[in-house]
Amino acid sequence: MKSFLICLIAGLLTTTAIAQDHNTFTETSDPAATVILEKIKKEYLSYSSLEIDFTLTIALPEEKEEIQKGKIAQQGNKYRMKMGPQEIICNGEALYLYLKDRNEVQINDLTEDAEEVNIMSPKDLFTLYEKGDYIYGIVNEGKEAGKSIVQIEFKP
Repeated sequence: MKSFLICLIAGLLTTTAIAQDHNTFTETSDPAATVILEKIKKEYLSYSSLEIDFTLTIALPEEKEEIQKGKIAQQGNKYRMKMGPQEIICNGEALYLYLKDRNEVQINDLTEDAEEVNIMSPKDLFTLYEKGDYIYGIVNEGKEAGKSIVQIEFKP
């Protein structure tokens, strides 16, 4: 299940980077994908803590593919995400964005700026499909290291 979650997260993180030329489903979301996403959400919400290593592939038309590796650790409403030269830390009350290249920290008070902070938490990744901002569908199924893999693509 951990491999499946990692693949799902990687797929979700690439949703805005996938070219719309790869249409393999209609203008409505795939019910089979919804069943899978519901199962994953239920499993995820049952964990008291979680740690995931992931790889994010950004593929834009006519541009070189970019690959970034990262790690997410979460316990309750607190989490830490490291990816490349940035780190996001949330203690449940404030969100800290550390930009290593600039030696800069941006602090957002979540109690006051909740609507203005536009950074997704790990929990948001598992409920993204519920918001209605994307249509989604299964675009690939297979096996990897003996485990079933389902790739779900999201489009705005």
